[in-house]
Amino acid sequence: MPLGWVPVAADVCAIAAWIVKILLGLFSVYLYRNHAKKNIDKICTDYPEGNARTDALLQKGGTSPAALLYYGIMLLLALLVINLAGPSFVQYVNDRVPSAPGIKRLSATAWCICREEI
Repeated sequence: MPLGWVPVAADVCAIAAWIVKILLGLFSVYLYRNHAKKNIDKICTDYPEGNARTDALLQKGGTSPAALLYYGIMLLLALLVINLAGPSFVQYVNDRVPSAPGIKRLSATAWCICREEI
């Protein structure tokens, strides 16, 4: 079965992903503001003025624990990949890519030294 369409599909998906990122970047504040306004208006209609409304607003607002957990895990995974895969990646590139004249090969030790100096 010919798979000539796979690179085209990958390019289309990559372009679509960039379009979504740009649109989210342009309209994220607008979307968040509308979402927050709807939640605040709902709480204001459900609770009369006073301590009950204030408590409901305080309870509904704030940072989600799930979001903190997600970003914490993503940060740890990124650090793990950077620290553990760095020397292996250099070795992989040295093994797979033929050397060209004038291009110096890196060693895993050189990778570690360069990374620590930054």
